[in-house]
Amino acid sequence: MTQKSNPVSCGVNVFENNAEYYGSVASPIGPHDHYFLDFLSTYAGRQLHLLDVGGGSGNFATLVTKTIPDMDVVVVDPCAPLLEMIGDARITKIQGALPYAMNLSDSECFDFIHVKEVLHHVVGDSIRDSKEQVKVSLNELNKHLDKYGYLLISEIFYEGHIVPTFPRTLIFHVCRLQDKTKIKIPTKEFLEDLSVCFYTRDEFASMLHDCGYTIVGYYEKYWGKSLKTALLGVKERGRMLFIVKKGSGGDEITESAQDPL
Repeated sequence: MTQKSNPVSCGVNVFENNAEYYGSVASPIGPHDHYFLDFLSTYAGRQLHLLDVGGGSGNFATLVTKTIPDMDVVVVDPCAPLLEMIGDARITKIQGALPYAMNLSDSECFDFIHVKEVLHHVVGDSIRDSKEQVKVSLNELNKHLDKYGYLLISEIFYEGHIVPTFPRTLIFHVCRLQDKTKIKIPTKEFLEDLSVCFYTRDEFASMLHDCGYTIVGYYEKYWGKSLKTALLGVKERGRMLFIVKKGSGGDEITESAQDPL
């Protein structure tokens, strides 16, 4: 196991102060992860390379090394305590973060890049600025993706009844208010120092297209409703999983799928 560690120019307090939460509770392996694992398994035996950005304590990376032993896996994460939780010596660990401090050499390219629930943590001073920072991040990932490689993205969406973007706008500003006033919102989801900006499914697909990616596979996992989601004006929420590649054209590798459970 090798590890590269350099100062990372990003706010990582929320991860360092809640390493146990992000290392297990917030990132458990679920059926949605097997959507990507099943895809990766079709390339077993070819000694390919996977970069897991924001891979934290290595839950997904370890699943890959156990299932596809010949795949080389690198985890990049801004939080040193999370990286220290990775127990598989085959996994290379690098302390780094999107969008400007990945700590990878310009020449390093990967056959697959996996990014699970990371991009909503790439936050600017406003929602518009956050979108631009996500696009910068997507372009940075593009630099490290092989010409024929695939980017695997898992993100969370919250969409409102009349205005789809209302819940994420409310969540964004509640986080800002909590940070500014230092008054903790009395729910476990609003962690201290938390800053997030979620996107609707259409918004995220549009950003992928704007950055030159082609969506070749898509899967949704819906979550149930609660009193909290009702207060946030949420109509639909869940996970959206994208398999994308560089450029336009090409055959779809998997049909779109939905899981309403």
